[in-house]
Amino acid sequence: MAGRAVALLEEPPTAPTVAGAEVEIAGLHHAYGATTVLTGIDLRIPGGAHVAVMGRSGAGKSTLLSLLGGLEPVQTGSVRVDGEPLERMGRRQLAEYRRRTIGFVFQHFGLLDSLSALENVELAMAVAGRPRAEQRRRGLELLDQMGLADRRGNLPGALSGGERQRVAIARALANQPRLLLADEPTGNLDDDTAAQVLEALDRARAAAGCTLVVVTHEHEVAARADRRIILTRGRAEQTP
Repeated sequence: MAGRAVALLEEPPTAPTVAGAEVEIAGLHHAYGATTVLTGIDLRIPGGAHVAVMGRSGAGKSTLLSLLGGLEPVQTGSVRVDGEPLERMGRRQLAEYRRRTIGFVFQHFGLLDSLSALENVELAMAVAGRPRAEQRRRGLELLDQMGLADRRGNLPGALSGGERQRVAIARALANQPRLLLADEPTGNLDDDTAAQVLEALDRARAAAGCTLVVVTHEHEVAARADRRIILTRGRAEQTP
């Protein structure tokens, strides 16, 4: 589909979209040494959309997410988030972009074992320079939204997998990101726990109005999205 943008949604979604970042990708190529992972990707994701990225292992799903999140520099092509060209940003600018715009949810949770659930959420705000009182207020508010108010003092080791992932979602939302990126968020969870986490993620996205991009190989997860992007041999197709 190189050479033309794919409009994932013609109409705005019903969820609030004030905070949702719009993503525009044009002519995106990415390689690791002699191995080309992405070839001429052209996509548009409207603000507030919920998009699932699918494809076989090695298709470039996580690479695409890393580029959107500013974890890797853009090699060739353009990636614009709310009009900001990531390909023109240096390391420090990308770090600031991640703090201002991005929330990450990882398959392996990424929580610090020595910090309580509340402290893990607060840490994201501390790194962003938010006032201490705001860290505590918003941390408690987010854990309550995730149904974890009574678990705020527990270390990650005392939480179930589903609880840890809900803490990770709360942490990802702490700085009010406009673009929420989730990489296989249910990959380590059983079916019942995965359903609870996905419901929590859907509620969080609806409340925040952020754009959500989920990498998954599970059709049940992808079915919740507004649109699906299928990566095949480095190229992208979108399905209803």
